[in-house]
Amino acid sequence: MKELSAEEIKKHSNSSSCWIVIHKQAYDLTEFLPEHPGGQAILLKYAGMDASDVYDPIHPPGTIEEYLDKQHHKGRVKETDLKM
Repeated sequence: MKELSAEEIKKHSNSSSCWIVIHKQAYDLTEFLPEHPGGQAILLKYAGMDASDVYDPIHPPGTIEEYLDKQHHKGRVKETDLKM
């Protein structure tokens, strides 16, 4: 799996390209924006960032892996860039 920098992830911070980091893994949620049960606004608020702290209290473990197609998993965040 590709290793991504925080700089690369931050380029995807809008509704045209919405990447979010959950547990050190980057996901492209662009196509999922209109389908998200909690609305697009919350996803866009964390676009290009690590959203693990707000994701965990709301979603059971494995949710993103179960519901998001594997093609949307973009890669792992570089260890040196985890403090995004």
